[in-house]
Amino acid sequence: GFTTTTSVDQLAVLKIDLDEYFGTTLEKEMQEAFKRSEEFLRQAISSTGAEEAIFKKQPAYKVQGSKRSYIVAKETAKVYNADTGAYICIVNSRNYQGVGMDDVAARLYALKNDSITQKQIHTI
Repeated sequence: GFTTTTSVDQLAVLKIDLDEYFGTTLEKEMQEAFKRSEEFLRQAISSTGAEEAIFKKQPAYKVQGSKRSYIVAKETAKVYNADTGAYICIVNSRNYQGVGMDDVAARLYALKNDSITQKQIHTI
C-alpha cells in the first residue's frame, strides 16, 4: 500500500477552510430562510386580512376567524382570545421546523380558518 503524510498544520488549515465554507454557507442559507419567512408573513397578513395591533404593550396581529377574533403576539407567536384576552395554547407538531416569523404566519392562517383547523387544534 501507500501512505500519505499530512502535517498537523495542513489539517489545521483544512479545518479552518471547511469551517469558513460551512459557516458562510450556513449563514447565507439562514439569511435566505429568514427572508422567505418574512415573505410568508406578508402573504399571511394579506390573505387573512390580519391587522397590526398592540397587545399587552407588545406588537401583535389581530385576525378574525369564524368562531372569534384572535391576537397573535409577533415576538412569541402566542395566541389570545381578542375579546377576553385569555391565552389559547397552541402547540406545534413534533415535525414542524420553522424559522423567523413562520410560527406567526402559520397561526394567522390556522386561526383565520378556525372552523376547519379546530379538528387539529382542539384548543380553538
